Amino acid sequence: MFECQFKMSEEDNVKGTLYTVKQQRKTSNIIFIVLLFISLFLMISTLILDIRDGENIAFDVFLMVLILALLVLYFCFPILFKSSAKRVYKTNIADKDLMIVKIDDTKCDVSFQKNGEQVSRSVMDLSTLTSCIEDDERLVLVFNKQMFVVVRKDSLTGNLDSLKLLIQKYMNKSIVKIK
Repeated sequence: MFECQFKMSEEDNVKGTLYTVKQQRKTSNIIFIVLLFISLFLMISTLILDIRDGENIAFDVFLMVLILALLVLYFCFPILFKSSAKRVYKTNIADKDLMIVKIDDTKCDVSFQKNGEQVSRSVMDLSTLTSCIEDDERLVLVFNKQMFVVVRKDSLTGNLDSLKLLIQKYMNKSIVKIK
């Protein structure tokens, strides 16, 4: 049994949120960005042909500006998700005194305490574990590509290497290490 008790920080919540969002739409994000670049290339080609032929280019310019706006918006999504994660932390998590994560052979039990009393609790089956990242301070476990759990290394009771082995047993891929 592994246990971790700590006060969840805003940075923990932001890292978990950004990683979870990134994992949710990995394939569709790649397809979307490729299609945007192809559309931009085609719009520039069409614009050049219309200028050469002396045709009205107003609609071409409008579509090209629209594609560029979508491209800029796509790259701004992480900023939007980061600000959303900070807002969620301030409204829902900041007032909690303690986060307790208990991981055994089959499940992950997460609870929040305020003034010594449990205010919320979630239990996730480890078979629903879809991905995990590791940095210098924490492990972020993602369940069903939707919910994340942060495990702080400095407050973990139990062997970290044993926990990693347990996590990899349930995932069909290795733990992603980031800086």
